Amino acid sequence: MEGPAFSKPLKDKINPWGPLIVLGILIRAGVSVQHDSPHQVFNVTWRVTNLMTGQTANATSLLGTMTDAFPKLYFDLCDLIGDDWDETGLGCRTPGGRKRARTFDFYVCPGHTVPTGCGGPREGYCGKWGCETTGQAYWKPSSSWDLISLKRGNTPRNQGPCYDSSAVSSDIKGATPGGRCNPLVLEFTDAGKKASWDGPKVRGLRLYRSTGTDPVTRFSLTRQVLNIGPRVPIGPNPVITDQLPPSRPVQIMLPRPPQPPPPGAASIVPETAPPSQQPGTG
Repeated sequence: MEGPAFSKPLKDKINPWGPLIVLGILIRAGVSVQHDSPHQVFNVTWRVTNLMTGQTANATSLLGTMTDAFPKLYFDLCDLIGDDWDETGLGCRTPGGRKRARTFDFYVCPGHTVPTGCGGPREGYCGKWGCETTGQAYWKPSSSWDLISLKRGNTPRNQGPCYDSSAVSSDIKGATPGGRCNPLVLEFTDAGKKASWDGPKVRGLRLYRSTGTDPVTRFSLTRQVLNIGPRVPIGPNPVITDQLPPSRPVQIMLPRPPQPPPPGAASIVPETAPPSQQPGTG
């Protein structure tokens, strides 16, 4: 009579990778819980990049949670335009060009969510009127769903004709580093503070002209999040049961001052080392 048939011994059915798989699941779950905690603090960096030149217009880092690390970002319109924008001579290469840029309205269209008919990168995602969601223009472009707003900042009245302070005499009033005289302020909307920023968000910006084609530039907004490690909880110290009476303060014996040299003795001045320099913040 034949014995009962078994497919395989029990030891052959155990997956040798099982413990590692379980460990990986637990680690991922722990990271997910930590990342989703509204009180977890991260090092958050926001970066605005000119996609036409690859240059960084703004990089701002701060410590904060995933729900409150949304600062205002400040940069200059010329950081997005560049030296030469189009064949008509628009650009920020010269003080005159930078001053001229102050006279134009501009409007911005999102590239991460492109409505039908708004075009692509070549049109700056502004292929027709109504695609713009923010900007500084006489018709006040706005949106109830977009993630950011971009407006002109305050330009001081004594701001000169956009001269570069590193290239002109100090007598020129109102000159600024790099000749920047087109300040912009980027702010996050309520929708932007709730959105996912796992990847860069691209936008098109166009300068409004009454005649001719409105020139286009594109920029991206990116968020980088770094974990700064577990935070040490702050609270009252635990009660210590075996407390000893406070120790007596230690008396620190100060060195005696040197005796003055006898009259007529030649004084020797020791060579002193130069003071240590703190590195510049750059």
